[in-house]
Amino acid sequence: MAEKNFSVEILEPDGKVTELAPGDRFSGKAVEIVFPGLDGFVGIRPGHAQMLAGVSTGDLFVIEDRNGVSRPLHFAVSGGLLEVAEGGAVTVFADSIEYSGEIDLERAEEALARAKKRLAEEKEVDIRRAEAAIHRALNRLDVARRYRGR
Repeated sequence: MAEKNFSVEILEPDGKVTELAPGDRFSGKAVEIVFPGLDGFVGIRPGHAQMLAGVSTGDLFVIEDRNGVSRPLHFAVSGGLLEVAEGGAVTVFADSIEYSGEIDLERAEEALARAKKRLAEEKEVDIRRAEAAIHRALNRLDVARRYRGR
């Protein structure tokens, strides 16, 4: 019999399980994950081979399986690693990650404005860090606006 789902845990740098909403942590079953890999998007389904992959900045999409009922979840992720272990369990070790329904749009817009200002200033600035901050802020805004509450 083919597997129908697999276990997933999304961890933040402090080792905590990512919260979907206050008190609602994501550690459960999924039927599919699509994540931004270093060379493009990668999909994981039940029965996937073991692997370890880098995660880039983008939309991490999980189709959660709650007792046979599917629910799409979107996260703004900014780097990390994804492991598919023997047996198919998936762990995402995210540098930073936010559930689409919990992204603070005002804070993301402020972060974008700060990064753009830093890049525009004439004094010495770490261009790569400023560009990465812009990319992260734009990703958070995009995921929040497209998938608010999903």
